[in-house]
Amino acid sequence: MFLTMIRRRWLPIAGGLLLISLFAGLHLLAHGYHFGLTEDAHAVHLPFLEQTLDPALFPGDPMLATRSGYPSFYFLLLALATRLASIPTLFLIVHLLTLLAYLAAVAGLSLRLAPDRLPLRPLLIGLLLTLSTLPVLGGDDLVLRSALPRHVGLALALWALLAGLLERRLLAFALAGLSINLHALSGGFALALLLAGDLLRLPWRRWAAPLLAAALGLLLALPTLIWSWQAAEPLTPAWIDLLRLRSSQHSFPLTWPLTDFVAFGLWICLAGLAWWPLRRNEQGRWLAGAALAVALLAAIGFMGAEVWPLGPILRWQLFRSTRLLTVLALPLVVRWFLTTWDRGGLARAGSLVTLLALFAPWPIVWIAGVLAGGLLTALASWAPLDGLARAVAVQIVRTRRLRLGRFLAWPAAVRWTTAALLLALLVSGAAALTQPRVPADLLAAWRDVQIWARENTPVDAAFITPPYYYGFRVESQRPVVGEWKDGTQQYFSVPFTADWWQRMQDLHAAGASDIRYNDLSAAEVTAIAQKYQADFIVFFIERELPFPVVYRNQWFRVYQVSPG
Repeated sequence: MFLTMIRRRWLPIAGGLLLISLFAGLHLLAHGYHFGLTEDAHAVHLPFLEQTLDPALFPGDPMLATRSGYPSFYFLLLALATRLASIPTLFLIVHLLTLLAYLAAVAGLSLRLAPDRLPLRPLLIGLLLTLSTLPVLGGDDLVLRSALPRHVGLALALWALLAGLLERRLLAFALAGLSINLHALSGGFALALLLAGDLLRLPWRRWAAPLLAAALGLLLALPTLIWSWQAAEPLTPAWIDLLRLRSSQHSFPLTWPLTDFVAFGLWICLAGLAWWPLRRNEQGRWLAGAALAVALLAAIGFMGAEVWPLGPILRWQLFRSTRLLTVLALPLVVRWFLTTWDRGGLARAGSLVTLLALFAPWPIVWIAGVLAGGLLTALASWAPLDGLARAVAVQIVRTRRLRLGRFLAWPAAVRWTTAALLLALLVSGAAALTQPRVPADLLAAWRDVQIWARENTPVDAAFITPPYYYGFRVESQRPVVGEWKDGTQQYFSVPFTADWWQRMQDLHAAGASDIRYNDLSAAEVTAIAQKYQADFIVFFIERELPFPVVYRNQWFRVYQVSPG
């Protein structure tokens, strides 16, 4: 009896955990692990953490002053955890735990929403699709390659949604409320989806329970809500204009490529095909409520950005709620794939074409492949054509019997596991080989110049650095005049936005890739140094100026621009 319990209960759990761990390794292969200078968001986050640990760092740096307007306890918790591990080790641990939690949530959603006679199938396809090109609006993505508050918030939000689907209401809303304290957008969106899902699933006479649970979630989020209220500032038309210039990819939908909307629409249509038979049961109504919540948030986001621009709406970046809907749709896409595959014939071919298309990194190919797969699936309902496809498939199998016979003789679980893992390995390997990489010697030289600054200059020494080349603060622990990346903090400080933009103009930076900084004259450098009380300026090695050179390596040179 004990052995039977182990075989029936614990072995499947152990196998699922093993698969989740394997796919976590494939994610690391596909996307790598980014920390410090290789992760652009860390150009902001690591200085935040370092200043939390040592408030004397970065004196007079305006970007660091925006920390008070960034409502998140993520950095405080990390600072407390540095007593147990170094910052690099801590970030790696947070990333691995976040990745495992994300994949486990996807696995749970797939098993819940795509039940199958062989539970291994939805588990495998769900995990496999996390490696695909998942469509998300609002300049967001679902690629986890570093420790970031939005990734931690995403994982917690997905577990909250899974708990909501399982009707663990208090747990669901509590997780959503707690996640607001780490990443307000992820937790807030999850709370909205949970409430909308429950209100549509339940008759109105039973709405008291979800409303009280939502109140519990807000109560748990109270520290961040109070922080946000205290940090609130009046938003100006000038701030909106600069937001459009710097961060249109997050808040202004009419600036986004049309392919983003088409791909997202096709993804939701695939999920909708699987949702349709569920539309009348409680689970289907809950999903409809969550989808309607995202649609409403997106509609408000569009109106508040493109029709009647409103600062609070722009600041909330409501279109980024679509990534939660994308993940909720994923198990429904799994359900559609398995149902279509089991039909055989032309429908099976269509499902396979669609599945493979989802891994295309180019939007046009992704869209064309999904449309082609959908067309084949639709044509399968025409009996003569489907019969012809089945006859051709039988002939191919007979022709290749010597090669396919052994594989087809394997148990179904082995066949599905082998095929899914081989495809995942192929996709991950291709992604790893095509990842853009900074030359190793350039990265080492950029780190070396920062280490020199930390070890050879006073803590209040201010640096002028290339605004298009982010991350000087990470290793140097020194204030800088400004980087283009700093502009992301405009969501959290109105006064900083105008100051940041003035600094970018002085540094001749009108965009993330604007390199006119390299052409600054000696007179312009002197004027910038005097205006911002900077002590040193960093250029690439080929730039020569009539100032004392205090450091150089194979890529960079540092000039002293302050007297003495």
